[in-house]
Amino acid sequence: MAYGGYLFRFGDYTIPGRYIDADGVNIAPNRRLDQNSYSDGDGTLQRNTLKHTRTTVEFTTGTLYESEMDELTEGIVRNYINPLERDAMCSYYDMENRSYKTGHFYLDSNMEWNPGGTAGNELLYKPCKFSFVEY
Repeated sequence: MAYGGYLFRFGDYTIPGRYIDADGVNIAPNRRLDQNSYSDGDGTLQRNTLKHTRTTVEFTTGTLYESEMDELTEGIVRNYINPLERDAMCSYYDMENRSYKTGHFYLDSNMEWNPGGTAGNELLYKPCKFSFVEY
């Protein structure tokens, strides 16, 4: 399946492309996980690669008005399965396989919102980085 018009959907909320800085998108699909890998006596790595892979999806916003940041944040928050974990079932475009995949992701706890002034009666937010990590 080819690209279908979005990069990331958190629950049923499709992150609007207009809020994503095109130069600030990083998708690391299908990162391999190792367990008990080691180097043998000759120094050759002996990998024990697990079947489960982990994807990370990161994007940076442009400067957003408060109403835009509210839409983005509310779309994410209303889809939390567990608010303590900030998690949801998500779909993303896997560039390695050129198809959409679904996985259980959480919003990284290092998330920072960056207010940077006002415009009229609204806060302005400087670019913010959203990082979503697959379990």
